[in-house]
Amino acid sequence: MKANLDELYSLARDARDSNNRVEAETYYEAILQKDPTGWEAPFYLAYYKVANTSVNGLSGNCENYSSTLPYVFDLAKKSCQDTDSFVNVAKEIKRRTEYLVNMIIDNANKDYPALATGEEFNARVISGATLYLVLAEAFDIYFPNGEMSADTVALRKMAVQHNADSVIKLGIGPQVVANGDFNRAFGDIIAKIKAVDPTYTTPTLVKGSSSSSGCYIATCVYGSYDCPEVWTLRRYRDHNLAKTWFGRLFVKTYYAISPTLVKWFGKTSWFKHMWRGTLDRFVRTLNKKGYTNEPYNDRIW
Repeated sequence: MKANLDELYSLARDARDSNNRVEAETYYEAILQKDPTGWEAPFYLAYYKVANTSVNGLSGNCENYSSTLPYVFDLAKKSCQDTDSFVNVAKEIKRRTEYLVNMIIDNANKDYPALATGEEFNARVISGATLYLVLAEAFDIYFPNGEMSADTVALRKMAVQHNADSVIKLGIGPQVVANGDFNRAFGDIIAKIKAVDPTYTTPTLVKGSSSSSGCYIATCVYGSYDCPEVWTLRRYRDHNLAKTWFGRLFVKTYYAISPTLVKWFGKTSWFKHMWRGTLDRFVRTLNKKGYTNEPYNDRIW
């Protein structure tokens, strides 16, 4: 039975890593029957229900994903041998959640011209952004010592920004600003962000101010200018590249080209997927060299 279970895990992970969603879901269903105490099978079954869903089932499957997360974290906490292992599980769940949210919002943007109402578009954005908020709450509960605090604040920032982008896209920004509805709706979330990052300012709800129109590749891939991976890359830029003429030339060239690339392709899944692996490997290398992923304020140079 043990060997059979190991084989199922191997098959499930191979299918998962090759993006064979149907096979992966099938294997994880079999694993759940044999290993009901593991966190991986219930998490990925909830994950694939969202990833494989049609638009009509999106809201319900997102709710199922959100309600499954506490159960998954309970199982992971019991099975992980130490805090580092538990943190690694949390980061895997965060990475998969980011993929789901990007997929949901990419599809909403793609379908936007054909949607009958703006409310339908907004509902999809809310379904996706809410996953970030639920995960942030889980991090608060399961990592009370702050091991995931940087990731938690980044998740909340991305949730607020996605909702702001939706407001901007629907063309109701000025009214929301005038009435203060947005700040009231997200007041508790914004307060939690500012408790960690007092410099945070709420998005400007003006047409054309969407973060997706002015961010660069790393910010586009990771969903926020303020998240651990981008903090690492900004440190490398300021403390390494900025010290040499060819490093500064590279940065200037990157800043000249990347906004156009993001404008053209930044809302597509393939663009983010293409860059994600390369950036993840580079960030891990930088972390090993001492460039930390702690919150960071840019240097002027």
